Amino acid sequence: MTDTPTVLRDLHSACAELGTILFTVSVLDPAAGVSRRAYTSHPVEYPAQGTKPMEHDAWFVHCIAGRRTFVANTPEGFRAHF
Repeated sequence: MTDTPTVLRDLHSACAELGTILFTVSVLDPAAGVSRRAYTSHPVEYPAQGTKPMEHDAWFVHCIAGRRTFVANTPEGFRAHF
């Protein structure tokens, strides 16, 4: 069985080959009311284990409630959510 860090590194590598610049994976902690970064392609700017409050906003509705992936291909695509 493959461990989680290896799977995330492999997924990041595959996405980078397609042109992905920033790749992060977060894990929700509903009990604490936060999301925790579990993997990042940019550890200086976005350190793993960094947290931020969970907000029930449009991103939450799209990704968490809607169970859909969020992809932004331009800075404008990110601006509304981050």
